[in-house]
Amino acid sequence: MHIWIVTINFPVPSETFACVEFQALKKQGVEITVRELGFRRNSHARMLTEYGLEGIDHSSRTSRVLPANLSMLIKHPILFFQLLSLIVRKLFRSPKELLKSLLLAPRSIEIFEEIRRAQPDVVHLFWGHYPTLVAWLIDKYLPTQPWSIALSAYDLWMDYPITRALLPNAGFVRSISQVNTQVIAGQSPSPRKTITIPHGIVLSNFSESPENKIKFRIISAGRMIPKKNFADVIQTFAEFHREHPEATLVLAGDGPERPTLERFVATRNLQTAVQFLGHVSQVQLAKQMALSEFFLFLSEHNEMLPNVIKEAVASKCVCVIRRSEGIEELINQSETGYIVDSRDEATNCLRTLSSLSCEERCQIASRAKDRIQKHFNVDDSAAGLIDAWRELKSTWRSS
Repeated sequence: MHIWIVTINFPVPSETFACVEFQALKKQGVEITVRELGFRRNSHARMLTEYGLEGIDHSSRTSRVLPANLSMLIKHPILFFQLLSLIVRKLFRSPKELLKSLLLAPRSIEIFEEIRRAQPDVVHLFWGHYPTLVAWLIDKYLPTQPWSIALSAYDLWMDYPITRALLPNAGFVRSISQVNTQVIAGQSPSPRKTITIPHGIVLSNFSESPENKIKFRIISAGRMIPKKNFADVIQTFAEFHREHPEATLVLAGDGPERPTLERFVATRNLQTAVQFLGHVSQVQLAKQMALSEFFLFLSEHNEMLPNVIKEAVASKCVCVIRRSEGIEELINQSETGYIVDSRDEATNCLRTLSSLSCEERCQIASRAKDRIQKHFNVDDSAAGLIDAWRELKSTWRSS
């Protein structure tokens, strides 16, 4: 089966779940072609190598935006003006999205023409916003081409008007959580079919030997930007550390806020207790999680069941997580972890955990891991997608 993936940028550090899923699809025999609407990122080659995806056929847009516009205007004037007309009609009330979409129009036409020539089994839109420019062209000019679309929490929050108009025409809409599925079902117009396939993880990459755990070792991971609330993580740890001086904190990830966070640690004299790892590979992160008892994640970003929480659970870290939409699908309060609404609640949860015996903490971690194994295995997610694409190909507008 040959699947064309249309995305914005691939891969980027915040989309490691995509790399993991593409890796699983490739392992199960799917031929993947990736076309990016955006520019190539500096992290591109490293990420492809890290996940064994170097062999994937992929391309991104040229930096020569004006020549690209002129080229598309000359080669495909009808497509060019039809697409521009759509963008202006749908986005005239959103100047920012209007401008971005106009800039992406030439690349969208270029990708569409490649799809017309290649005739893949299915075209899948990895994000449910700007890539729908390509879907609109397929829908209008290539009706025999099956296509599907994924809608994440960000896509629903963004509510891109062109996406909303096209949902009923998609072969299926892929949702990553039950909460998302409920929201999608309430869209108007509604999609013809929605399937829930969560982003999974490679379970075999994460070990959890209890004897390797360092008592009161806490780990947190993510991009160091304000919305990820690493300052709250450090402050929560500082309060816990006052009561348990043997406690340590490991922070995995990098970003523009890191220097501020390092100064924050220094002003609280926690340099010997807090370690900044910077960006680490999946293998390195798994090793650090295997050593840690607790995973502390206080992000206020628009998260939707992030894989890093699943990875921590798979490593048998007891998780203390800030509440976000759908998080109950991962964590059952007090049974398999803790969901909190504030930094004070997070501190109290760590105190509660420290009062439990090692065996009791292990029981919480084991119950949580059982759920991850049953519902968030990336091989199962990939198999579910393949089945959905095969069915879509065989039934696409057969009437």
